[in-house]
Amino acid sequence: MAQKTLSWLLVICLSAPFAYGQAPQFSQFNSVPAYNNPALVGDAKVPRLAVNFRNQWATLGTAFNTGVVAFDSYDEKRDIGWGGYAVQDQRGSILQSTMLAGQLSKLTYINSNRQLRLIGGVQAAWVSNRWNADNLVYVSDLMGLPDPIAQNSLSENRLSFSLGSVLEFAPLDSDLASWWLGAAWHHVAVDTDKWMGQRFGVQGGLRLPFDSPGIFGNNLGHDLDRETALNLGFHARKQGNLYQMELGGNMVYTPMIVGMWYRGLLTGSRRDAVIPTLGFISANVMFQVSYDIPVSSLGLNTGALELTLWYGFSDLVSFRGNSRNVRNFLKF
Repeated sequence: MAQKTLSWLLVICLSAPFAYGQAPQFSQFNSVPAYNNPALVGDAKVPRLAVNFRNQWATLGTAFNTGVVAFDSYDEKRDIGWGGYAVQDQRGSILQSTMLAGQLSKLTYINSNRQLRLIGGVQAAWVSNRWNADNLVYVSDLMGLPDPIAQNSLSENRLSFSLGSVLEFAPLDSDLASWWLGAAWHHVAVDTDKWMGQRFGVQGGLRLPFDSPGIFGNNLGHDLDRETALNLGFHARKQGNLYQMELGGNMVYTPMIVGMWYRGLLTGSRRDAVIPTLGFISANVMFQVSYDIPVSSLGLNTGALELTLWYGFSDLVSFRGNSRNVRNFLKF
């Protein structure tokens, strides 16, 4: 019992900033686009079902598990994206969070050739947070005295509203570079002393297409509609007094996706993890797996496994040889 109690105290001390000051995070942040910015709902242009799962600190016996199930689609006639998602975040057996969210986005073309676009998005969500103290041993328990706080779980239920925007450049010629820049404000006007306060995020990316290597012949990969690009990205965010950032890139060489990312700050000692990724993508299915390799002082036991699966009810990817005029490029 004492060992179990000490283990939980260690986890609580280490995770306190995350439990009360930080929403669930994903290393594959581009694979959960609408979770990070409501303006990205519908960005695949086709109906899309997405499932994400993250398992962190499993080797400590107190795993943090986070799952997301999302669906979004796009109305081409009105240039409106819509969708929703559900998040279940279980931090050991003590902390549990649930979120149900609905989202809406609207795209506006800035220039006449429709290459520069501005997207605004809104989100309404129901959030439930619960602290379960059943598995903890308090000083009052050791003294044989009742403790009303220890005997009762603490919970918070509320509505939350979020805003987001994205500016993107997606040229009609898919052989040219594309870029995007977004910003999001989550839990608008929520008091900072709440369980999960306001969260601010800035995201961005650059897609650099390239031709297939010469071993495939003279642009043979291009002729076969092979998608080849280097996708660079970053995600910086602030919640409470905590700051976090991911940056890196994926090389897409269909059907393979290979990437390397870093989470942490560029200055000081706030290093967290390096994150190799490996994935598969076809016309309407994407699967990606990543693992957080800790580089912080917490040690290798604090790594995390992450899985992503997308299913498009039509083609997710518009290959170079496909003339379909897509709304924008996928940001994975």
